[in-house]
Amino acid sequence: AQEACRISFCEATWDPRAYNAGNYGLFQINAVHRARVRGNLDALFDPATNVAVAYSIWREAGWGPWGCKP
Repeated sequence: AQEACRISFCEATWDPRAYNAGNYGLFQINAVHRARVRGNLDALFDPATNVAVAYSIWREAGWGPWGCKP
């Protein structure tokens, strides 16, 4: 959990409404993951959804997809 907190702070300063060049929410989930939210990228502004998607990505690829590292 501490690693995830560091990533979220680095990526979005814990702002669930953060947006930057096609990256959304707390973990700055990239638009390439739109299928994980059935195409509704605005769903990634919901903190619970963003964390769930980030966890799913992390389970598949670790922290590799993020620019920030724990």
